[in-house]
Amino acid sequence: MVIRAAQQKLRIGEVPTSLKPDGRGRRGHLRTWRDGWRHLRFMLLFSPLWLFSVPGLAATALGLVLTVAVAVMRLELFGACFTPTSRSWAALSPSSASK
Repeated sequence: MVIRAAQQKLRIGEVPTSLKPDGRGRRGHLRTWRDGWRHLRFMLLFSPLWLFSVPGLAATALGLVLTVAVAVMRLELFGACFTPTSRSWAALSPSSASK
């Protein structure tokens, strides 16, 4: 309800309430992880731009930057050394051929 109201640019306000313990003597029905995941999934599905486009564009930009960096200069990443010639040798190695 709050998400749809925000999408329609309606005014949203808070109403003060006072909480009292449940007098029925049983456990609550809320399940922290299950209900939290359901709520997060619901919010992400109402925001496909942030769910799909932004991470996709960030991954594409990172891939392009790393590709250009390896093509132009020597790059050492996590203890592995990448050079423009190492890419050519890796492509020609027998272990990279499909079996």
